[in-house]
Amino acid sequence: MQDLRDCLKEHPIIASIRNDTDFKYALNSKATVLFILYGDIFNLPQIMKECKKHNKLVFLHMDLIKGIGRDREGIIYLARKELCNGIVTTKNNLINIAKKQGLIAIQRLFLLDSAALKTGEQILKHN
Repeated sequence: MQDLRDCLKEHPIIASIRNDTDFKYALNSKATVLFILYGDIFNLPQIMKECKKHNKLVFLHMDLIKGIGRDREGIIYLARKELCNGIVTTKNNLINIAKKQGLIAIQRLFLLDSAALKTGEQILKHN
């Protein structure tokens, strides 16, 4: 599997997957990076299996996946079971935990105004 930079150089569009229809379409698309914005602890193994078969990098949005704790143990579980290549989260504390577990971590920020932008910059500097 390629690393994230190589994948984005090859095809700079990330597919955001919200349901099974999106997932089936994305598997056969040129997108090499998928953000999974739906699912639960029961269907994640099948999702990851299909993505590996189609040579896709998988990032789970921790705030939207059901049945996986948004905590240290949830991240460790995902890493040990190899249920993703990385995570997307708004939770700053999960970023460092994911990195320590060998996962790629993407900090999601909501930039509503200039104050939110400054706060986001500070968070990113500390990660």
